[in-house]
Parts: sequence; structure tokens; C-alpha cells
Amino acid sequence: MKTLKNIAVSFVLAVSVAGFSAVAFAYESADVVVAKINEAKAAITAGKSNTDVATLVSEAKGKSKQLGARDSMAGEVQRAAQHLSKALGALKENDPKLATEHLNQGEKAFQELKAKL
Repeated sequence: MKTLKNIAVSFVLAVSVAGFSAVAFAYESADVVVAKINEAKAAITAGKSNTDVATLVSEAKGKSKQLGARDSMAGEVQRAAQHLSKALGALKENDPKLATEHLNQGEKAFQELKAKL
């Protein structure tokens, strides 16, 4: 009985640590996405080419997929990432002002996701 109790306690501790680690990883990924969005906005302001800015936005979008790994957040992450897709579309249409607006909305959405983690 004592051995069974030790195994149960060990299992509970392992699950707890794994859950905390996943939340910390998701929080860090959200920070990276927001940082890339801010970097893309700064690149637009600095007059960088649309290709350079699109690369930064694509990197942010790629990092956002790591957030969607949690089933409970997948839909919200997808909606937030849509702003990044719209920003990419605006950059393809050579509309940096519209791209900046979508990046601002995306940043706000990812900040809200971070608060929910």
C-alpha cells in the first residue's frame, strides 16, 4: 500500500510539473509573437521593403502555431493569427498602412491571449 501511495504521489507531481511547463512555453511563445509583430511595425515605420516586413510577419505567424497546440486555445489563436494573414495580404497589395492596422489588431489579440494563459 505504501508503494502504491508513493507511485500515486509521484504521478501527480509529474503531471503538475508538465502542465506548468506547457503554460510557461505557451506564454513564452506569445511573447515571441508580440515581439515579432512589434518588429514588423518598426520595419514598416523605418521604410523597409514589403518583403522584409512580410518575412517578420510570417515568423510571427509560425510562432503562433505553437500556441494553438492547446486545444482549449486553438480557436482563439486562429482568430488572432487571421490578423497576421490579413497584414500579409495588405503587404502584397502594397498597403503598409492597412498592414499596420492589422498588426495592431493582431498584437492586441495576442496580448489578450497571453492574459488568459
